Amino acid sequence: MSWIYVDYRCPKCGRVWESLEERPAPPTQPCDCGDVAEKQMPAPLGRVKLGEVRRGVSDERPPHALDTRPYARRHGVDI
Repeated sequence: MSWIYVDYRCPKCGRVWESLEERPAPPTQPCDCGDVAEKQMPAPLGRVKLGEVRRGVSDERPPHALDTRPYARRHGVDI
C-alpha cells in the first residue's frame, strides 16, 4: 500500500486542493460546491545532467543573485 499527494481542481468554482490518496488515486473527488473536481496532471520532474547547465566565473551575475565571493574568500576558497 502506498500513498501519494494528488491535486484536484473543480471546473465549476475553480477551487484547487491537495489530497493524500492511496494508489491508484481516484480520477474525481466531490467538491464543496456540489460539483465534481478532476485530478490534475502533475508537473514533470525537472532533471539536469551534470555539466548541462554551467555558468562560468567570468559570466555576468544576474541582478538578483547573492554575491557569495566574500564568504568564499573568508573560508579559504580560491575563486
